[in-house]
Amino acid sequence: MSKNIILFGATGSIGSSVRRILDKTNGEFCLKGITCNQNIDSLIEISNQYNCHDLGVSNKDISNNKKEILTKKNTIYGIENFESFINDDIDIYILAISGLSGASLALKIAETGKTLAIANKECIISLGKILVNKCNEFNTSIFPLDSEHNAIHQLLYKNHRSIKDITLTASGGPFLDLDLDRFDSITPEQAIKHPKWKMGNKISIDSSNMMNKSLELIEAKNLFHLRSDQVNAIVHPQSIIHGIINFHDNSSYAFLSQPNMEVPISSLFFPNKDYRSNDHDLDLTKLNSLDFFEIDNKRFPAFTLGKYIMQKDGIAPHLFNYINDKLVKLFLEGVIKYTKIVNFNERIIELYFKSHQNINEPNIEDLNESSIWVDENIKTIINK
Repeated sequence: MSKNIILFGATGSIGSSVRRILDKTNGEFCLKGITCNQNIDSLIEISNQYNCHDLGVSNKDISNNKKEILTKKNTIYGIENFESFINDDIDIYILAISGLSGASLALKIAETGKTLAIANKECIISLGKILVNKCNEFNTSIFPLDSEHNAIHQLLYKNHRSIKDITLTASGGPFLDLDLDRFDSITPEQAIKHPKWKMGNKISIDSSNMMNKSLELIEAKNLFHLRSDQVNAIVHPQSIIHGIINFHDNSSYAFLSQPNMEVPISSLFFPNKDYRSNDHDLDLTKLNSLDFFEIDNKRFPAFTLGKYIMQKDGIAPHLFNYINDKLVKLFLEGVIKYTKIVNFNERIIELYFKSHQNINEPNIEDLNESSIWVDENIKTIINK
């Protein structure tokens, strides 16, 4: 009997990788519902290919000449209405919607008792214990699709869980060897050119200044129920090793693969590693070297700030994440310099906690209220 899937974010890069794997599964999995933000043409094409009748479009205001086709299907508009996709017949919900707009949806899926396969680090970081505790309460499995967290997940799947700590890896991005005195002149065009991964603009910029790795530390802490001192990261430019678990006897297990999202995503559908693929072969004899370095805090101050935020916990990770999202947009628009993304983030968080107490386990209302404060104050702060 096939397992039914809802793919939230079917037209993005994660959605494309999921579909390439589904094409090789011989009907073991059935795509029952798909959504997009605004790429309706691709949504319709995918729905026809997989015979999907349930469609969702996040952007309610988009105009499209294909509305006549959409009316013939069960089409839902607005991400706040995507909860109608949740039903007892669905086995796996893949959440590949970027940003915090999917937070309420993630909490609803957490109540299903099924599998929440998530490629949305913002929800895990901002919701933190709320999401993890709700999944535990309803026996819902969280399956991370991010390559680093998926690596740790797979290493823990069949191995002893009494670990000392874990290590994530970072490629170092495009500015690993750039002179520090040139950082102020970095342009958006330079920052979005990641040397290893093909990703969207926002996450590429986050990777370039190590903000993404800082967020991933917080994500790992939440996902794997670890203390702040049990999560760390190192630079590994080749991106072959994605995660390491370290044991108390000073032995370690590492997860190796080519840097391609189809590898971690395939483990969702084939946990026993019996997925057959001729792509992304890893031939260690063809690698000249595997290099590892400590993360340079002067070059990447976001990493230092991220470790502080991880220790502070409470509502701080949400602020760190939300403020970064706003600042990256301002950088892309040419309003602020590259180096100010981290500088202003630290400054805004500092000012927030001068007038607000930290909240250990914030709820959705708390997150929204802190976001409103940021929206109301961010322009004044950066213009001072």
